[in-house]
Amino acid sequence: MVPERRQPAPSRRRPDARLEWDGRPSVDDPIWQAFATRHQLALLGCRFTDKPHDQGFIEHYVNVSQGSGQALLDALGALAKRSNHPELAMAPLLMWGMSAGGQFNYEFVAWKPERVARAWQALTTGTPFD
Repeated sequence: MVPERRQPAPSRRRPDARLEWDGRPSVDDPIWQAFATRHQLALLGCRFTDKPHDQGFIEHYVNVSQGSGQALLDALGALAKRSNHPELAMAPLLMWGMSAGGQFNYEFVAWKPERVARAWQALTTGTPFD
C-alpha cells in the first residue's frame, strides 16, 4: 500500500522573483484523471529543485544526465515496489512539462529515448545540454 500523499508545498517566489512550478497538484486535476482512466495510465506529478547556487535563473536539474533523470527512474522503481505494481518500474513514460519542466522532458528523451512513449513541451526556453 502506498502511504498517504503529503500535501504539496505551495508555490512561492525565490529571492530572484522566479516562480516555482510544482507538477504534483496536477494529478488531482479531473481532466488528467479522466485521461489516465480512459487510457489506463498511472499519474505521477513531480517537482524538481536545484540546490542554491549563484545563477538562480538557471535550472540545473534539467540536465537529466547529471542525476535528476536517474532520480526520476529511481523514484518510479521505489513506487513500483511500494505499491506492489512492478510494471511501473519499466512502464513507458508520457511526459508533459512547462518551462524548465519542458526542458527536462526534452533532455530526458535525448538521454533515455527507450523509456519515453511521448513527450510534450510547453513554453520551453534554454539551451539543450550535450
